[in-house]
Amino acid sequence: MNGMLLKMGTSALKTKMEERELDIDWEDFNYPPGLRIIHYNPIELVDKDKILVAHLLHVAFLSVVVFYIFNVTINVIAMISGDKDITFFMPLYSLFHTLMGIPVALGVFSKGYRTLAGITDERTFYKWGEVFLLAFTGFAFLFQMLCYHGIKTVLRFRTEVGMLVFILGLIEEGIILIQWCIRLYAVLTILFKYMPATPEDDK
Repeated sequence: MNGMLLKMGTSALKTKMEERELDIDWEDFNYPPGLRIIHYNPIELVDKDKILVAHLLHVAFLSVVVFYIFNVTINVIAMISGDKDITFFMPLYSLFHTLMGIPVALGVFSKGYRTLAGITDERTFYKWGEVFLLAFTGFAFLFQMLCYHGIKTVLRFRTEVGMLVFILGLIEEGIILIQWCIRLYAVLTILFKYMPATPEDDK
Protein backbone atom coordinates (compact mmCIF):
# COMPACT_ATOMS: atom_id res chain seq x y z
CA MET A 1 0.00 0.00 0.00
CA ASN A 2 2.77 2.42 0.99
CA GLY A 3 4.67 1.51 -2.18
CA MET A 4 1.61 2.27 -4.30
CA LEU A 5 1.09 5.64 -2.59
CA LEU A 6 4.76 6.47 -3.07
CA LYS A 7 4.56 5.58 -6.75
CA MET A 8 1.43 7.73 -7.20
CA GLY A 9 3.09 10.63 -5.42
CA THR A 10 6.23 10.31 -7.52
CA SER A 11 4.14 10.16 -10.69
CA ALA A 12 2.18 13.28 -9.74
CA LEU A 13 5.39 15.16 -8.92
CA LYS A 14 6.95 14.08 -12.21
CA THR A 15 3.88 15.31 -14.12
CA LYS A 16 3.98 18.71 -12.37
CA MET A 17 7.67 19.09 -13.20
CA GLU A 18 7.07 18.23 -16.86
CA GLU A 19 4.18 20.69 -17.02
CA ARG A 20 6.41 23.49 -15.72
CA GLU A 21 9.22 22.61 -18.14
CA LEU A 22 6.83 22.80 -21.09
CA ASP A 23 5.79 26.36 -20.20
CA ILE A 24 2.15 25.59 -20.99
CA ASP A 25 -0.66 26.86 -18.79
CA TRP A 26 -2.54 23.59 -18.35
CA GLU A 27 -4.95 25.33 -15.94
CA ASP A 28 -6.23 27.45 -18.83
CA PHE A 29 -9.27 25.33 -19.65
CA ASN A 30 -10.33 26.73 -23.02
CA TYR A 31 -11.95 23.82 -24.85
CA PRO A 32 -14.66 23.04 -25.89
CA PRO A 33 -15.78 26.65 -26.34
CA GLY A 34 -18.34 27.53 -23.71
CA LEU A 35 -17.76 24.38 -21.65
CA ARG A 36 -14.00 24.89 -21.05
CA ILE A 37 -13.20 21.38 -19.77
CA ILE A 38 -9.68 20.81 -21.12
CA HIS A 39 -6.70 22.84 -22.34
CA TYR A 40 -6.04 22.79 -26.08
CA ASN A 41 -3.82 25.22 -27.98
CA PRO A 42 -1.71 23.39 -30.59
CA ILE A 43 0.36 26.49 -31.42
CA GLU A 44 2.09 25.98 -28.06
CA LEU A 45 3.68 22.78 -29.38
CA VAL A 46 5.86 24.88 -31.74
CA ASP A 47 6.99 21.88 -33.84
CA LYS A 48 5.01 21.88 -37.11
CA ASP A 49 4.69 18.09 -37.25
CA LYS A 50 3.37 17.97 -33.68
CA ILE A 51 0.89 20.73 -34.45
CA LEU A 52 -0.38 18.69 -37.42
CA VAL A 53 -0.88 15.61 -35.22
CA ALA A 54 -2.66 17.77 -32.62
CA HIS A 55 -5.03 18.99 -35.32
CA LEU A 56 -5.66 15.38 -36.38
CA LEU A 57 -6.52 14.48 -32.77
CA HIS A 58 -8.94 17.39 -32.79
CA VAL A 59 -10.53 16.26 -36.07
CA ALA A 60 -10.93 12.74 -34.69
CA PHE A 61 -12.79 14.13 -31.67
CA LEU A 62 -15.02 16.38 -33.78
CA SER A 63 -15.84 13.44 -36.05
CA VAL A 64 -17.29 11.63 -33.02
CA VAL A 65 -19.69 14.53 -32.42
CA VAL A 66 -20.72 14.65 -36.09
CA PHE A 67 -21.08 10.86 -36.19
CA TYR A 68 -23.56 10.80 -33.31
CA ILE A 69 -25.64 13.56 -34.91
CA PHE A 70 -25.99 11.36 -38.00
CA ASN A 71 -26.52 8.25 -35.87
CA VAL A 72 -29.44 9.71 -33.92
CA THR A 73 -31.00 11.17 -37.07
CA ILE A 74 -30.76 7.89 -39.00
CA ASN A 75 -32.24 5.83 -36.18
CA VAL A 76 -35.18 8.20 -35.76
CA ILE A 77 -35.97 8.28 -39.49
CA ALA A 78 -35.49 4.51 -39.91
CA MET A 79 -37.72 3.79 -36.91
CA ILE A 80 -40.47 6.05 -38.26
CA SER A 81 -40.11 4.36 -41.65
CA GLY A 82 -40.75 0.99 -39.99
CA ASP A 83 -37.40 -0.68 -40.65
CA LYS A 84 -37.36 -4.22 -39.28
CA ASP A 85 -34.07 -3.82 -37.37
CA ILE A 86 -34.59 -0.29 -36.01
CA THR A 87 -36.85 -0.56 -32.97
CA PHE A 88 -38.14 2.14 -30.65
CA PHE A 89 -35.11 1.60 -28.42
CA MET A 90 -32.53 2.40 -31.11
CA PRO A 91 -32.92 6.22 -30.92
CA LEU A 92 -32.76 5.93 -27.12
CA TYR A 93 -29.58 3.88 -27.43
CA SER A 94 -28.21 6.58 -29.75
CA LEU A 95 -28.88 9.34 -27.22
CA PHE A 96 -27.37 7.25 -24.41
CA HIS A 97 -24.24 6.48 -26.41
CA THR A 98 -23.97 10.12 -27.45
CA LEU A 99 -23.93 11.18 -23.80
CA MET A 100 -21.26 8.56 -23.06
CA GLY A 101 -19.23 8.51 -26.26
CA ILE A 102 -18.50 12.22 -26.60
CA PRO A 103 -17.00 12.61 -23.07
CA VAL A 104 -14.89 9.47 -23.58
CA ALA A 105 -13.63 10.79 -26.92
CA LEU A 106 -12.88 14.16 -25.31
CA GLY A 107 -10.88 12.43 -22.57
CA VAL A 108 -8.81 10.45 -25.06
CA PHE A 109 -8.30 13.61 -27.13
CA SER A 110 -7.03 15.48 -24.06
CA LYS A 111 -4.70 12.66 -23.01
CA GLY A 112 -3.37 12.38 -26.56
CA TYR A 113 -2.66 16.11 -26.70
CA ARG A 114 -0.89 16.06 -23.33
CA THR A 115 1.14 13.00 -24.38
CA LEU A 116 2.09 14.75 -27.61
CA ALA A 117 3.18 17.80 -25.61
CA GLY A 118 5.51 15.64 -23.49
CA ILE A 119 3.60 14.55 -20.36
CA THR A 120 4.94 10.99 -20.08
CA ASP A 121 2.45 9.73 -17.47
CA GLU A 122 -0.44 10.32 -19.89
CA ARG A 123 1.03 7.85 -22.39
CA THR A 124 -0.53 4.67 -20.98
CA PHE A 125 -4.02 6.16 -20.59
CA TYR A 126 -3.91 7.57 -24.11
CA LYS A 127 -2.60 4.33 -25.61
CA TRP A 128 -5.31 2.12 -24.15
CA GLY A 129 -8.02 4.73 -24.69
CA GLU A 130 -7.11 4.92 -28.35
CA VAL A 131 -6.89 1.13 -28.66
CA PHE A 132 -10.41 0.87 -27.22
CA LEU A 133 -11.78 3.48 -29.63
CA LEU A 134 -10.06 1.85 -32.60
CA ALA A 135 -11.56 -1.53 -31.73
CA PHE A 136 -14.99 -0.08 -31.00
CA THR A 137 -15.21 2.02 -34.16
CA GLY A 138 -13.94 -0.92 -36.20
CA PHE A 139 -16.76 -3.13 -34.94
CA ALA A 140 -19.29 -0.29 -35.41
CA PHE A 141 -18.24 0.04 -39.05
CA LEU A 142 -18.47 -3.67 -39.80
CA PHE A 143 -21.38 -4.94 -37.70
CA GLN A 144 -24.83 -3.90 -36.52
CA MET A 145 -24.83 -3.63 -32.73
CA LEU A 146 -26.82 -1.54 -30.26
CA CYS A 147 -27.40 1.82 -31.99
CA TYR A 148 -24.69 1.25 -34.61
CA HIS A 149 -25.65 0.05 -38.09
CA GLY A 150 -22.63 -1.47 -39.77
CA ILE A 151 -21.98 -1.24 -43.49
CA LYS A 152 -24.22 -4.24 -44.36
CA THR A 153 -27.30 -2.68 -42.73
CA VAL A 154 -26.61 0.66 -44.40
CA LEU A 155 -26.49 -1.00 -47.82
CA ARG A 156 -29.85 -2.63 -47.03
CA PHE A 157 -31.36 0.79 -46.29
CA ARG A 158 -31.29 1.64 -50.00
CA THR A 159 -33.96 -0.86 -50.95
CA GLU A 160 -35.84 -1.32 -47.68
CA VAL A 161 -35.96 2.14 -46.08
CA GLY A 162 -35.23 4.84 -48.63
CA MET A 163 -32.55 6.82 -50.44
CA LEU A 164 -32.33 9.53 -47.77
CA VAL A 165 -31.47 7.11 -44.95
CA PHE A 166 -29.13 5.23 -47.29
CA ILE A 167 -27.16 8.39 -48.13
CA LEU A 168 -27.06 9.48 -44.47
CA GLY A 169 -25.89 5.98 -43.57
CA LEU A 170 -23.08 6.09 -46.13
CA ILE A 171 -21.92 9.41 -44.71
CA GLU A 172 -22.11 7.95 -41.20
CA GLU A 173 -20.01 4.94 -42.18
CA GLY A 174 -17.59 7.19 -44.05
CA ILE A 175 -17.10 9.27 -40.91
CA ILE A 176 -16.29 6.14 -38.91
CA LEU A 177 -13.79 4.92 -41.51
CA ILE A 178 -12.02 8.28 -41.79
CA GLN A 179 -11.95 8.62 -38.00
CA TRP A 180 -10.44 5.13 -37.66
CA CYS A 181 -7.66 5.95 -40.12
CA ILE A 182 -6.88 9.26 -38.39
CA ARG A 183 -6.78 7.62 -34.97
CA LEU A 184 -4.48 4.85 -36.18
CA TYR A 185 -2.04 7.32 -37.72
CA ALA A 186 -2.12 9.61 -34.66
CA VAL A 187 -1.58 6.89 -32.07
CA LEU A 188 1.27 5.27 -34.00
CA THR A 189 2.94 8.64 -34.58
CA ILE A 190 2.62 9.76 -30.95
CA LEU A 191 3.65 6.48 -29.35
CA PHE A 192 6.54 5.58 -31.63
CA LYS A 193 7.86 8.94 -32.84
CA TYR A 194 7.24 11.44 -30.06
CA MET A 195 6.71 9.35 -26.93
CA PRO A 196 8.35 5.90 -27.30
CA ALA A 197 7.98 3.42 -24.45
CA THR A 198 10.58 3.31 -21.68
CA PRO A 199 11.40 0.44 -19.30
CA GLU A 200 9.30 2.21 -16.65
CA ASP A 201 6.19 1.94 -18.85
CA ASP A 202 6.28 -1.84 -18.53
CA LYS A 203 6.39 -1.83 -14.75
